Amino acid sequence: MRLQLMAVQTSGSVILDTIIETLNEREKNYDTPTNNFKRIADFWNTYLKNRANPDADISPEDVGWLMVLMKIAREQHVHKDDNLVDAVGYIICVEKIIEEKDGDK
Repeated sequence: MRLQLMAVQTSGSVILDTIIETLNEREKNYDTPTNNFKRIADFWNTYLKNRANPDADISPEDVGWLMVLMKIAREQHVHKDDNLVDAVGYIICVEKIIEEKDGDK
């Protein structure tokens, strides 16, 4: 039983170390959570207020555009190729959503 407990503590320690390392790396790449999320919120609020129907529920297409804006907000802090790749991927997803929606008509 004691060996099992030690194994759990060891793997828990590895998990915690990984979490801390990930959080530190994210802060380096994206800024502090407050600053990063503030930039994202500003983009999202502007997008949502300027839709054809600002009071409408968020659609799958909206989610795709919001994710693109998240990547733009992150890119404003520091360039990372991942931001560009992911933004293009989200735009392709929006295109597929629009095609599916148009196909349903």
